[in-house]
Amino acid sequence: MIKYLKLYRHFIRHSLMRAMMYKLDFLIWSLVMIVWMFLNLLFYQILYLNVDVIAGWTMYEMLVLQGFFFIFNWFIWGILWPNMRDIPFKIKRGELDIELTKPVDAQFLLSFKQVDLDNFHEAILGCLTIWYALNQLDVSLSITRIMSAFLVVIVAAVFIYSVYFITMCAAFFTDRFENL
Repeated sequence: MIKYLKLYRHFIRHSLMRAMMYKLDFLIWSLVMIVWMFLNLLFYQILYLNVDVIAGWTMYEMLVLQGFFFIFNWFIWGILWPNMRDIPFKIKRGELDIELTKPVDAQFLLSFKQVDLDNFHEAILGCLTIWYALNQLDVSLSITRIMSAFLVVIVAAVFIYSVYFITMCAAFFTDRFENL
């Protein structure tokens, strides 16, 4: 496990170096993502101006949901998508053999080699949104609640990853599978 954590640290460092090669592009996309998230939050502020509850959800309950959406959106587009989009191309071009012969688990290598750091702010803002909304709801945060929420997020991420990876494995049997 420690070997894979060290390897993932190198993957993140490599992704950061790759992102910093084009600093202005990285900064612009980071700014675009932050503005997009704040516009998303502004939408809920405007939506709840004249009403207190929509379908049983208060604004702050909706913000908790939105915060979790930000976190999962970062997981999907920042970690899974950069790696999963390459699997069909590697299969089609015959480059998967190189990945399979490396002395590390091939699934780990195919799934987590690249990290898109442009929208990492989304995970941070998601956590801040959840924290702000829970404070407004006067929810007392205990260690058990935090750990159970963290466990639910981990289980959901594993589920999303599993479905995504199984879907990408269908590229072995199809001719074109890049657009899924």
